[in-house]
Amino acid sequence: MMRLPPHLARAAMRTTVKTDRDVLDDYADEVAAMHSLPRDETRRRFARFMDVYHYRRQRGTAEEWGAIHGGEVEHSFIRVSKPFRFRNQEVIPRVLDALAEHLPPGSAPARVLDFGGGFGNDAIVYARSGYEAHYSDLLSLKNADVVRRRFALRGLEIPMHDAFALPPIRFDAISAVDVLEHVYDVEEVTAQLAGRLPQGGLLVCANAFGAISFDGDHHDKNRVYVPLFRELLRTAGFKLVVDEPPLEVFRRTQQPIEEIDDDVAQLRRVLYAATRDYCVARSRKLLEICRDGAEPAWSELAGVAQTLEDDPAARRERALALAGRYAPRFLKRAVRERRGRELRRGVDDPADVTEALGLLADHVAVLRIAENRLRRVGAG
Repeated sequence: MMRLPPHLARAAMRTTVKTDRDVLDDYADEVAAMHSLPRDETRRRFARFMDVYHYRRQRGTAEEWGAIHGGEVEHSFIRVSKPFRFRNQEVIPRVLDALAEHLPPGSAPARVLDFGGGFGNDAIVYARSGYEAHYSDLLSLKNADVVRRRFALRGLEIPMHDAFALPPIRFDAISAVDVLEHVYDVEEVTAQLAGRLPQGGLLVCANAFGAISFDGDHHDKNRVYVPLFRELLRTAGFKLVVDEPPLEVFRRTQQPIEEIDDDVAQLRRVLYAATRDYCVARSRKLLEICRDGAEPAWSELAGVAQTLEDDPAARRERALALAGRYAPRFLKRAVRERRGRELRRGVDDPADVTEALGLLADHVAVLRIAENRLRRVGAG
């Protein structure tokens, strides 16, 4: 097996985890503890789950896939094992490197908020790395009870905050890893996070704005933010200090307003206005392309790619992605940078009227949200 990434060992329930086998047994034992199940039976059940769901070594039965899609224990298997399944993306190790490099030294542990923290794994890593970790997500979901148990099993006291009611305190750093692409009102969430950072504070993001699934999980209109997000943070007084796609780290360069609510309100107006101006300018250009008289290919507006069997380019991309999992960091970064350039090109320079029409719809959707919100805050 491959060498176990340090952050996986740091997040484990036991501190003696050193190998892949150790961490997989640790995952199974944690689920057994959370759901009051026998350890050996849960290990066997988890091993079968990994063979069917992760490794795809065996074909699962209809009953097994039904449990994976709807079972409570299998849901825990999915969430607990997610860091292992995405171990080669190296986002969290790079987040830790960025925090170590860019947070100013101090006598007290830096306060770090894991926003959209899901199953709590990243908050556990932050706490085990010596930071004052805080967790935030939708606490009304049943998932929150499981996260509390995960923290308790490790003896960690990590404050938990609802994502819609963040506390009136400032953090030295806030991470939002694979979160904002799921958000309908990107400017509002960005204002809430930015307003809770002091001057010099870090906003750490790994955004998947270009990963569109058209299933409601990732909002398709959010591909507008592939080029826009950096401009929004620049306008709000942030400087990009780490650019390692998909990781982007922004430092707040301006002194915030003392009262957090006032600071958030000011940032909200700035961000919505910047989005409105950007979308108006882009929509005008896209509208000109759509006026050329060509008939759009309506069936392609959803962005549905050809099957891998029919599309050699898609097969090459798939092979490159698989090879990239095990490539050195410099090669992974080169692949990510290339994909980032392609994503930005797709949003900035549509190839034909069909692409332009789809992008126009997205920009107008974002524009309508920004205009509506600006009217509410009295800055329209």
